Amino acid sequence: MVLCLKAWKSRSLPGLFKNNMVKKPILTKNSTIKEAIELLNISHLKIVFVTSAKGKLLGTISDGDIRRGLLRGYNINQSLDKVMNKNFDYLTNKDGRKKIINLLNKHKQSHI
Repeated sequence: MVLCLKAWKSRSLPGLFKNNMVKKPILTKNSTIKEAIELLNISHLKIVFVTSAKGKLLGTISDGDIRRGLLRGYNINQSLDKVMNKNFDYLTNKDGRKKIINLLNKHKQSHI
């Protein structure tokens, strides 16, 4: 389960690095699994957001998604759409406390 902001759905792809740190771990769906592994390895967020060329959020990838894909027989040179999580929950800055708590309870989480 991944929580992310709806605002990502409309953003264009910004610069990836700032002060030698990953600013926003974003790849397009045509990127490879290998590129996601490399980005996960240097990102402190431990998640990669997968977007369309126009920046619409299509899915997310964690190292667990990649491991499950490799176990299913995918290789690291295949595109991210093979392993990305397309069924994710998100919150916006307009969501109220009740929705946030319900989502946390649904996924047995204590914080975001």
